[in-house]
Amino acid sequence: MGMNDKKIIPTQSGCTVHVNASRVAIELPTETKCGTPFHGWNSLSSATVNGGFRSFPCRSSPPFSSDDADKIQVCGVINCKVPASYDGIHPDPAILIQNAIDNDGDVQLNADSTVGLMTAAYMKTLRTATRSSSNVVVDAIVTAGVSNARAVGADADCFDLPVKSKSQDKGKKTPPPPGTINTVVVINAPLSQSAMVEAYAIAIEAKCAACFDLSLTCAKSGKSAQGTGTDCVVLVCPTTSITYKQADNIHIDENGTKNCRCDLISYAGKHTLLGEFVGQAVREATREAIRANIRELYGSIWRYHCARYLKWIRNLILRGAQPCVPPFPMMPVPSAPSEVLVLGVTLILFSFFVGSLFLPRAATVLMAAASWDR
Repeated sequence: MGMNDKKIIPTQSGCTVHVNASRVAIELPTETKCGTPFHGWNSLSSATVNGGFRSFPCRSSPPFSSDDADKIQVCGVINCKVPASYDGIHPDPAILIQNAIDNDGDVQLNADSTVGLMTAAYMKTLRTATRSSSNVVVDAIVTAGVSNARAVGADADCFDLPVKSKSQDKGKKTPPPPGTINTVVVINAPLSQSAMVEAYAIAIEAKCAACFDLSLTCAKSGKSAQGTGTDCVVLVCPTTSITYKQADNIHIDENGTKNCRCDLISYAGKHTLLGEFVGQAVREATREAIRANIRELYGSIWRYHCARYLKWIRNLILRGAQPCVPPFPMMPVPSAPSEVLVLGVTLILFSFFVGSLFLPRAATVLMAAASWDR
């Protein structure tokens, strides 16, 4: 996707996705398909800008109608591409998102009502997936970069607690490797806070399942990765009971106003249809986004796995070179890990059977001894 390439993707939930090489901007609808205005949108996320539990009004104050264009405030999510060298501090993420919105003439977002994400991944990895039934629609919108893949519990890259303070301005810190899986889940039905947390948890589990589907591995340990070190998930849903309904379910009040109403959803676990929709949509979109990123970086999936196995062998060799140190003084020295022993025996056999064909016996024994030592 070139710098001038633009794409607009409408979704079944009613939001509009604007894509170019520098950002993905998601505009949430301000009214239902039957013309009933939304009060606003609730958001739950780990985003840097407007993260946590948030409530964004679409209009200034009730009562209102869809004709009050001057009162309409478009809510949304923006996913900005940043350089791989960006340290997350300079410039401040809030300023970066503000500038991205102000300089974007294609969208009508406002920084106060927009959840801001950042990634070094290519915007061309964007993938969407939808699940729907009757009146409920779930859209998953995902971009993926996997250079920063991490397993849960992997060794840390930063050893201080990232507290936001003026001390952050005292010199730049080394940024982590680029790569982020950013996930946006749009549900057109209102959820209770507990249901939002349930749906949010399922979205994260679905992302982990997609990583498992493609055998994604940790860039540090070589173990199975559940995502990257900078992943973010955003879940949004309407703030009130107004949502999309089929035409035959439209309610007309005593004033003749059309209203599309739906009860507040209180449960979104794996046993529920909503939980199924969230899990399936996020898993599908994430899997395809990761595939797109792997093809961009490695050319094909099999080349990625070849590179993965070569790195695994290299890590084993380096691990075998490390001394086996007891965890506490006066304790016996622990034995080498089983996989290191297997690799050592394999190298010894290779040295004897292959080296003896081309080298003198003394050189073959020396190669075997060096292999065992490593």
